[in-house]
Amino acid sequence: MRIAIDARMTLGPMHGIARYTINLVSAMLEVAPQHDYHLIVNGKSTEDTWISGLDVECVSVGAKHVSLSSQVAVPRALKRIEPDVFHAPSFMVPYYTGVPTVITLHDLIHVAFPRDYSLKHRMYYKHYLRRVISKIPKILTVSEFSKNQIKQYFDLPNDQISVIYNAVGSDWTRVEDEDRIKSVFGKFGIESHFILYVGNLKPHKNVRGLLHSFSRSKLPNQLVICIHHDPGLVRLSEELGIRDQVQFIGYTRDEELKVLYSTARLLAVPSFCEGFGLACLEAMACGCPVIASNRSAVPEVVGDGGLLIDPHDADSLGVALRKVATDERVRDELVRCGYERVRHFNWEWSASETLRVYAELCGHSESVETATSCHGEATNEGAYHPSSDPAKIIASSSQE
Repeated sequence: MRIAIDARMTLGPMHGIARYTINLVSAMLEVAPQHDYHLIVNGKSTEDTWISGLDVECVSVGAKHVSLSSQVAVPRALKRIEPDVFHAPSFMVPYYTGVPTVITLHDLIHVAFPRDYSLKHRMYYKHYLRRVISKIPKILTVSEFSKNQIKQYFDLPNDQISVIYNAVGSDWTRVEDEDRIKSVFGKFGIESHFILYVGNLKPHKNVRGLLHSFSRSKLPNQLVICIHHDPGLVRLSEELGIRDQVQFIGYTRDEELKVLYSTARLLAVPSFCEGFGLACLEAMACGCPVIASNRSAVPEVVGDGGLLIDPHDADSLGVALRKVATDERVRDELVRCGYERVRHFNWEWSASETLRVYAELCGHSESVETATSCHGEATNEGAYHPSSDPAKIIASSSQE
């Protein structure tokens, strides 16, 4: 197959969609190098980037990912490439592509929380994207939760949407190197035994709720928040009497993030809504216990690999924070459960399934051999089952 993929979002600051695209393309080259891959970039040099050394052709369009000029530049590039299939790995896709097109919609958080986004974003989803989606034969998404939201919002048939889970790369492992750990701690002013938050400031991430719960936990630990200094959150931490414990460290590179996951007492993910929840998997892969929301797609991902809590219940989260941070038996069990859970997700499987969608869409009869993995369990049984609730660990521990 001749495959074109929009990779423009991967050449700037790292974020979820960029990481998805990088991992997906890299895994496709591993599991199916026989195909002809073309990456659409935006004029920036690809030297010294993740693309360097890959067996791909880059086609520059000279247009930003979010721009009106993309409506002309991308179709023009596709006309030059003449691909069998074009994949837009985010919600930004030209109205007309001229070739069989696949789009990945990771979530509909813009729709679920419209007040948190600009008028331009809201209009894009309500008017433009709805029209584009009606013309696209295949939509990929990363969870059953997101699939149901997309199906209902756009009024689509079930078989037009395929769920292919995200994963974490094999390089996400526990960091034991003391020099690396000391370097990261020194750079960010971090003390040992800290609690970690990784995400952004948007209200649906519930960072304010986390601060309230941390305050109620009465823990002496440091709370490390991987977002930039925010005046509103600083004021709240002062009001709650925890300002000295809260450390805003801003953007972190992946190698630094691996150190943080590996040394944190736990990762807290108290979101009201997530399309997937990649931080949960990253933490588990690095041996970090996870306390996460029991809403949206998070239970699908965490399963029985972490402790699920109601993000609207500040007291419940506070109790969970204190228990996991202070009880070594609970921590050890959550680490073990996390390691087991993360094995259900790998990029080779996700790449193979995506290539199957491409092949079906463009009428190619060749099959793509699925990489050996146990990801099938996650695909079929990804939803959270209360019978395996790690909260029982806390209950049984408390009774002893």
